[in-house]
Amino acid sequence: MEASKDHQHEEHVYVSGKNRVLQNACIFGANASGKSNLFRAMTTAILLVRRSNHRQVGEPLLSIEPFSFSDDTRKQPSSFEFVFLQHGMKYVYGFSATRERIVKEYLYQYRTARAAIIFERTYDPKQNKDQYHFTSAETRKELNPLIEKNTSNKLFLATATSWNSQLTKEPYLWFNRINTYNTSNYDQLLGEEGPLFENPEEFAKLHDFICKTLKEADINVADFEFKSRSVDTAELLKHLP
Repeated sequence: MEASKDHQHEEHVYVSGKNRVLQNACIFGANASGKSNLFRAMTTAILLVRRSNHRQVGEPLLSIEPFSFSDDTRKQPSSFEFVFLQHGMKYVYGFSATRERIVKEYLYQYRTARAAIIFERTYDPKQNKDQYHFTSAETRKELNPLIEKNTSNKLFLATATSWNSQLTKEPYLWFNRINTYNTSNYDQLLGEEGPLFENPEEFAKLHDFICKTLKEADINVADFEFKSRSVDTAELLKHLP
């Protein structure tokens, strides 16, 4: 989503300091070329962060699907990384996981042109434990006591935030600001609660954007209204094609 040096369409670019980010982007390609898998990967990573604190000790990470076309990749962890802005601050957050555990996790922050480490976590199979790395005494003082609160199948970003760490709070909250929607997955669309419809201010922005888009597309729809109610998802799915 980083904008190029082309300045022809600045109205589609969001600028924060030296960062120029596209407000819209399209993905296109042939059938079975991987478009849907990109969204599946994003959804998997986002939900792993959001639901990390609800995971029980020893509970497998079933959403992790290893690449099964060879014996080597079948045993390798899946890796995810996000580079994002939160309130004008640039962060890099990533993790690698198997279905059994988190094997790597890291969070970096850009206060200057060089990234500063908030934390790094690496699984040591010889000792069968996670090793954590902090670069500053201040960061170590805040996060080191929270290591024992974490488990092998949980993300430290979520665990630390649940124990009121200010160092991880904003990066964690960013994952509650983004949603992916798969129109072929009715169960997710009906059952997944997200801040998009729960926050009146955010929904007002979405409403205005959709109405403007409908008008520019010359579709004979002037406005829409959104209402929600509890439904029996299992029963409803029986009647869907």
